[in-house]
This record gives sequence, structure tokens and C-alpha cells, in this order.
Amino acid sequence: MHRRRWLATLGGLLSGCLDRSGEGAAGTSNEIFILTMTPVTDAEISRRHVVALSKGPTHKYQPQLTAAIANGSTNHTATTPAIDPDTTLKQRYEGSVYQFSSSVVETHGTATYQYEVIIDSADEDVSGSKRVAYDALPAVDRSKLAANGFGAGTPEIGPGVGFQLTYTPAEQNQSVLVPTPEYSVIEWESDVRRQIRIEDSRQYEGKTYQYTADHVGTVQEVGKQLRTQYAFTLAGLSADEKAIIGEAIDNQTGYRITSRNEATVTEPVRDLFQRFADRVENALNYDDEQDQLTHRAYFLVEYTDDVHWTELRFRSDRFDTQK
Repeated sequence: MHRRRWLATLGGLLSGCLDRSGEGAAGTSNEIFILTMTPVTDAEISRRHVVALSKGPTHKYQPQLTAAIANGSTNHTATTPAIDPDTTLKQRYEGSVYQFSSSVVETHGTATYQYEVIIDSADEDVSGSKRVAYDALPAVDRSKLAANGFGAGTPEIGPGVGFQLTYTPAEQNQSVLVPTPEYSVIEWESDVRRQIRIEDSRQYEGKTYQYTADHVGTVQEVGKQLRTQYAFTLAGLSADEKAIIGEAIDNQTGYRITSRNEATVTEPVRDLFQRFADRVENALNYDDEQDQLTHRAYFLVEYTDDVHWTELRFRSDRFDTQK
């Protein structure tokens, strides 16, 4: 396979949704070839391939998306959507994988207001006139707070956090929290008190988005689907190639070639690279390092009766696969 086709094919894969939170430091320009292979279960395949809702690109919308999981769908007015309309995104949550989507259900013809809010610990000596019970807040304010983890009962989120509250003009007219809070402290039945303050505000033409959540399967089920679809077998290897694979499995940092030992880019290394190049359509995912020359491709490889999560990192200016 020509190197350009190899890179072009990889570039067409979906990138950016991989959970790399457990990986080590990112590659550097000194790294020429790195191969790591880790035995994995079906559940581990899913956990590595599908990012957790709390860590993914939509993590700040977790209250809205978990509401969509609980109810099938939920509406949210915001400046930007958690997910672009007419697209989908898969993420993990509590042992399952969900596919999220969004659509615009309302465009507000008048200005919508967005407030930067800080919820912090409250001083004990705040006067009673500045305190309000959570249950005494207008329904619109309770709804906005609950969507950000501050519902009835004990707040799910500790003090010292900031988030955005978005109000339509009609909602703002019903609020006691915006544009200027009538109260500075909110009290919950659990005797928890939180200070609320507005840090900033702005106007924009708002939209209300509907998020839907479809249950794809458990992490085990999704992992099995990925294994069935993408896994392939490495067979017919030379003794030297088997030695490279063995080090990639047994060594925690994998089989590595850097600029300091570039002379070890031997023919068996290039042959093994070519095997992966020939199976580029089986790549689960792909991304680039900042230097745009170091590339990562991820595969599921069956070897010695185990399925291995396989990361191949290489510099495209060192591996020309024309043959």
C-alpha cells in the first residue's frame, strides 16, 4: 500500500472519541516507531474505545445528557449544543453505551440571556432576608439549577463551581436569581447552604435543543460487537517479527524505536509495519500528534489465543510503504 493511501484511509476514520485517559505521555518527535499490545476483555475494549460521559467532549453537559438517558430525551436552551444537530455521538455511562443526538426544537426570535454563575460556600452570618429555601424558588430557577447538579435534596456538586444559566426573556421575568439575584444564599432541606453570585452575562439569539439518548448496549455487548467487526489475526510471522510482537506484549512501554536507536528500523520492523498497513481498514481509530508527522492507529489483534488492544505509533516520514 502506498503511504499516502495508508494515511488518507486512516484520516477518514472517526477520531477524537477514544478514551486515552489511561495512556502515558504523548509521543514526541524522537519516537519513530512504537508498538504496544495489551490483552483485553470485551468490556475493556468498550471502555478504551468509547469515552466516558464525564470525560468526553460533552462533559459540561452531563446533567442534560443524563436527563436524556433517564427520560429518553430532554430540552436545553443554550448558546451552543452539546452535540451538533443531525450528528450522533456514543459515550459510556454507568456500564452502558449510549448514542446521543440533538435537534433544534425552537429558535428564539428575541434575545436570550446567558449568565456565568458561581456557587460557593455560604457564610453563617448572612441575614435572613438574603436567604431563600430551594423549594421556595420559582420553578424556572429550580429547573435551571437542577440541570446543573443542584436539585432538591443534597446538592450533587460541591461548592466552588461555575456554570452557565440560560434564560429566555419570559423565563427571566419569572426568576429571582437573574438578572440581579434577589437572594445571595440558597438553603436546602439537608441544611446545606450555598452562596450564588453572577459573574458575567450576555445576550444572544438562543436556541432550544432536544437531546435524545438511545441505549446501544452494555460495555460487554458493545465490546463484543467491536471485536467481531474489527479484530484480525496476525499469522505467518517470521521469528524476528514474533520477537517484536513478544516485546510489544511483555514490555509495559512496548516495542520502541527512537531517534537514538533509529538503526534498529530493520527489515522485520518494516515487514510488520506493512502487515498493519495492509489491514488499515481494520483500524478502530486514528489521531495525530501536534507535530503532524507522528500518527497513532489503534487495532484489535488476535494473537496466541488473546485479543490485544494494539496501538501503533509511527512517524510518516520514516515509513514509506511503497513496494
